[in-house]
Amino acid sequence: MRSTLLLLLGLGAAVPLAAQGPSAGEPAITLGAARRIHSAVLGEARPYFVYRPARAGRGPLPIIILLDGDAHFHHTTGIVRFLADQGRMPPAIVVAVPNTTDRTRDLTPPVVDSAALSAVFPSAGGADRMLRFLAEELIPEVEREYGASPFRVLIGHSFGGLFAAHALVARPDLFQGYIAISPSLWWDGQRLVDSLQARARGGDHLPWFYATMGGLEPPVQTVPFGRVASTSHRAEWRFLTFADDDHGSTPHKSTYDGLELMFRPLRLPADSIVALGIAGIDRRYAEISARYRLFEGTPEAALNVLGYRLLQEDPARAAEAVAAFRENARRFPRSGNTYDSLADGWLALGRRETALACFANAVRVGLANPDEGQTVSGSVIARLSHGRMTALAQELGKEAWAPDAIPASVEKACLGGRAG
Repeated sequence: MRSTLLLLLGLGAAVPLAAQGPSAGEPAITLGAARRIHSAVLGEARPYFVYRPARAGRGPLPIIILLDGDAHFHHTTGIVRFLADQGRMPPAIVVAVPNTTDRTRDLTPPVVDSAALSAVFPSAGGADRMLRFLAEELIPEVEREYGASPFRVLIGHSFGGLFAAHALVARPDLFQGYIAISPSLWWDGQRLVDSLQARARGGDHLPWFYATMGGLEPPVQTVPFGRVASTSHRAEWRFLTFADDDHGSTPHKSTYDGLELMFRPLRLPADSIVALGIAGIDRRYAEISARYRLFEGTPEAALNVLGYRLLQEDPARAAEAVAAFRENARRFPRSGNTYDSLADGWLALGRRETALACFANAVRVGLANPDEGQTVSGSVIARLSHGRMTALAQELGKEAWAPDAIPASVEKACLGGRAG
């Protein structure tokens, strides 16, 4: 038993975050902010890192609490940004909690049944205090700073995965989603396995729980994981083994897959979006909001997709596409992309003068709101729409407006055209 525990000392370790500053004269790329909070619960000052997306859209943002933050902050923020840019999850705030010198103390549940375990890990068992720190101090501070979140996710690897599983059992309402990566479920005679199985059997509603394991990990890891996976068949829970991965290589793909799966219900299938129409899409997002509470109405991307699907499936439905694009522009008047898309609708109807006004307004709005837009930022759309405006003006024998001299009247011309 003692040799096994010594082996697991390695499995419980985390790799420190490495950073290299820019050379003299080179600009730095900032991924987030480093902060510090004094914890009365833990009796010490704790650093944490925060990433907040530049383009957040409307409504509150999910908050992701990331354990072993010094090891995983960089790649996790990249995943979150990529998935949000692809419309596979909402923009989210990542709050990474680095380790102290006593990681085992913070991330492990109390030892009940194993004197041998206590001998190898004498400081273990502080997970409940760490949970109190998150619930009573860190999360409230982040929510005061960035706005309260109705949807929180906890991500942990190894001992952090053990902590995530323990948190699900001990305080299931603190987070709405849990990602446990290579969780050390062997801890304390696999007591947590029994608790997870009991949790899965009770209640009608459970938080999202996504757990993974590497197929190349030792049996002491894979056996208890297999026990939970084989007996927990809840729709909200998913267990996955990556056959070719070991303990150290599971975090990146697990984080990507777990977040994508957790937020998958937010995406409407492209092949059914046309049949839903504007009213149907609004109803679906009202239903989605009842669970995730992340949207104040239908997001910009949904009606944008509807309009282009109408154009692609049947050019004769261009008037319906214009209606979708125009409604989107009315709902998101600070997003230049909505006017650029409306211009495409007018072009499909042969209304080139109206399309020109829309391209011009996309430039005007994009320059005025460079960070707005859920699909394309204003700064990007201003540049793209300016090129399209200039080319169309030449085709019409007109002189294109200078970007800083576009009149506000183009918005009325863009929105006021008749589609029929």
